[in-house]
Amino acid sequence: MFDGDYRLCIDISETGPTSGFYAYQGKKYQDADGSYWNSETGSRFSYRFYIDPSWEGDGVEQQTGLWPVLGNANGNISAYPILEYQDSDANDDGEAGFRTFVYISDEDGNFVEAKWVYLGLPKKLKIDPEEGGWVDVEAQLHKTSTGAALKWRVNDKLVVDERGYNAFSPSTQFLEFIFNSANFGTDQTYYYDDVVLTEPGAARNR
Repeated sequence: MFDGDYRLCIDISETGPTSGFYAYQGKKYQDADGSYWNSETGSRFSYRFYIDPSWEGDGVEQQTGLWPVLGNANGNISAYPILEYQDSDANDDGEAGFRTFVYISDEDGNFVEAKWVYLGLPKKLKIDPEEGGWVDVEAQLHKTSTGAALKWRVNDKLVVDERGYNAFSPSTQFLEFIFNSANFGTDQTYYYDDVVLTEPGAARNR
């Protein structure tokens, strides 16, 4: 029970690794039998997460977000286009905000690099990290000439359109979703809610 209701609670143990891929701890959102969703382009995935106002000024890093797992036509993993929230202690520039992991291609569609793009906290999101509260996020998978690209919305405002980064992604579907948080050597708890996957036919193309 948290904030008056039952939520998805993700507890991070300080005893785990604190660097590299295995520093991340979290929970997968899969189909009922533990299999992939195989949810095609046009699908959207939405959720809420809670920004705790105590994060600002506590001197401890907090970082949490979603790792969508994309797949190609053969059902093999093709990309992890991540969106994360970092408090001011976790972010290298000392400012709380979002960042996304983008796969870049050249003009011929060949893979060049994968990198973090820092988004910060645009004013249109109306998020004050010192006040905290619930934040709404949506990832929508769009078909492209080479596969698929994501649009990310926060509080119903577009913050990322991967097509603007010439994204490389030979993807055709959402396979699964991972709510992941980094271990900085301190026990942490993160809260999520209202997790919904909407298949094509019901998804709005905005």
